[in-house]
Amino acid sequence: MTNETAGAEPGQSIPPDAAVLALQSVYLKDCSYESPNGPRVDGNWNPQISLDLQTGSTALGPDVREVVLTVTVSAKIGDVTIFLVEI
Repeated sequence: MTNETAGAEPGQSIPPDAAVLALQSVYLKDCSYESPNGPRVDGNWNPQISLDLQTGSTALGPDVREVVLTVTVSAKIGDVTIFLVEI
């Protein structure tokens, strides 16, 4: 084992009152996939891909927070949605 703190440069010390981040659990709250027009797409398609990331957090205790990351990916050709994924 080592006495060095992860993230510290060799010879550099971290103050004892420095904030510490520790993941306690990771889980999937919700997931959905829709492909309303997937079967109608031919091999020569050039979709517009959209990626949306959103974050939020809630205090659960004095030093505990729940952080939620929402990811939405969609592929469209014009106004027609080929697929939509939400996690």
